Amino acid sequence: MKRKCIFCSISASNDTERILFENERLYVIEDIRPCASQHFLVIPKRHIYDCNSLTHEDLSLLEEMERVGLRVLQDHGVTDNIRCGFHRRPWHTIGHLHLHCIGLPFKNCFSKLSHSSPFFVSISKVK
Repeated sequence: MKRKCIFCSISASNDTERILFENERLYVIEDIRPCASQHFLVIPKRHIYDCNSLTHEDLSLLEEMERVGLRVLQDHGVTDNIRCGFHRRPWHTIGHLHLHCIGLPFKNCFSKLSHSSPFFVSISKVK
């Protein structure tokens, strides 16, 4: 039996308590296991497995994800010391693309490790 995608389920549920921002292409939620005091996920509504599944046509979506993530961080008082990026294996655990937008500092060294190169790539590296 195929497992349901948690991010597709959240999008379909219209969970207004959990969704901080939403438009026709993406939505934003808080990370359930934040690595810093401000840690948000920007998630496309269209199911895209990971960074390797992106095509050139997805460039505008990536740019919008970054813009929205930075705006949500700013709305929560974070204007500098920001890290945005995507997990790579072995930290890629959910099969639906999502951009981590984090207001530093990290909570601990494990959080820093899991959100650093080579396991964590910026949008500029994905483009």
